[in-house]
Amino acid sequence: MTDPATHLSPASRLNRAEVIIRRMRQDDLSQVAAIAAHSYAEPWPQESFRVELNSEVSHPVVAERAGEIVGFIVAWMVTDEIEIANLTVKETFRRRGLGRMLLTHVLALAQARQCATAYLEVRRSNWAARRLYESMGFNDHSLRSRYYGRTGEDAIVMQKKLTSASSFLREESNDGVV
Repeated sequence: MTDPATHLSPASRLNRAEVIIRRMRQDDLSQVAAIAAHSYAEPWPQESFRVELNSEVSHPVVAERAGEIVGFIVAWMVTDEIEIANLTVKETFRRRGLGRMLLTHVLALAQARQCATAYLEVRRSNWAARRLYESMGFNDHSLRSRYYGRTGEDAIVMQKKLTSASSFLREESNDGVV
């Protein structure tokens, strides 16, 4: 059976036991920056990730598989909101559940800290990411016209109202990929 959020059979998805989700460390930065550089026309430089390691509001997290960083997420938590600033999965590991794992992890942290709302922005043309976010309860909130500098592409701001951490984790664990 194919998962409609990923259009892949469950066999091609990574099992949660294969992946370690943990806080980003200094020695991860070169791999993280390389993933970003291969993924974006305007990637964050390595120094930006270094700054995130020391920020009080930042929660930089990586997905590690067999000693290799295969994805990361940077989220900012301020008062009762979380903003997903950067979510990137290494190209060879995309559409296998890693983005969902990373996003689930930081949303659970946010709910444990009593955050009420999550926000993120996504390129209008990034249909795979938009489908993932919609499948996790995010809805279109607003539009930032010509937001991305080099291409002039619009950004869609998406929003999710957060529920209690226990109910969120229960919902996400039902699909076997937390």
